[in-house]
Amino acid sequence: MKKLLLIIISLCFLTGCYNYNELEDLSVVSSMIIDYQDDNYLISLEVYDNKKTIYYDGSGKSISDALESILLSNEKKVYLSHMNAVLFTKNVKVKPMVDYFLREPTTNNTFYFVLSETNDIYKEKDIDLGKKIFKILKRNNVFNFSKLLEIIYNDTKDIIIPYLSESGEIESGYIFKDNKPVHEVSYDYVETYKLLDNIDGSNFISNNIEIDVTNANAKIKLKDNKFIIDVKVTATVLENNKYDLNNNNHLVIVQDTLNEHIKNEINKLLDVLIEYDSDIFGFETMIVNKYKVKKDWSHFKFDINVNTHINKKGLLKS
Repeated sequence: MKKLLLIIISLCFLTGCYNYNELEDLSVVSSMIIDYQDDNYLISLEVYDNKKTIYYDGSGKSISDALESILLSNEKKVYLSHMNAVLFTKNVKVKPMVDYFLREPTTNNTFYFVLSETNDIYKEKDIDLGKKIFKILKRNNVFNFSKLLEIIYNDTKDIIIPYLSESGEIESGYIFKDNKPVHEVSYDYVETYKLLDNIDGSNFISNNIEIDVTNANAKIKLKDNKFIIDVKVTATVLENNKYDLNNNNHLVIVQDTLNEHIKNEINKLLDVLIEYDSDIFGFETMIVNKYKVKKDWSHFKFDINVNTHINKKGLLKS
């Protein structure tokens, strides 16, 4: 069944280039923002056209109706294959939105979803915001559409989404419960999430040392009514103003300090998830699979072990 689902999803994406159009006849969408008010979807498109950015607005009872209203007022066909980002407000239900992009044959699978503070984010912007968001999130290895699709349709985890402020910056994330946004967290929490989800590229700063995680190996298992979280981190040093890391004694101190810091960051993330009942790691499913009964995962204890290894190649010294 899983293989069949993957084949269907792949076919949806692969059909994106079935209909060739001359580029000058297309409105190439860099990003869009979706809002939902008074039973209507409100959509604004950021379109790259003739080396300049143009904005179009539309509305309708569905996302497709809203886009169709834009098409009627624009002689060019809306083209989504090069889209970088989809922004949406807290008013929008996530699953119907994702359903639309899964069904839309011209959509690529590499764009990013971002929660936005406002539906007026394009106001007075003279940059390609979609391209800017894509570069930031790709560099930070935050999951894209295909990853979000996997989480939502497996229906075993909640999600965490990057959050765009009114100033147009991504400095935080939003945790969800049952596909509804429930709490904003600083971007440090997103970095910790990435580490526990085995996504390389997390960034941590402790005791004047800044590291970039080049290999994240986190395993979460359930044993004796306790979640055991084992994390192995391989990292490179980005900033060091205190230690000579070619000195083994200093290196041990730094690695131990980072172990404790990362452990604390994991505990901080777990505390927020428990407070808002957001299960972004699928703890509840692990309990059901293990004990064949549904239990409140937040009542379980957590045993966290972190082992950090600093890659000595190219070390920065004080």
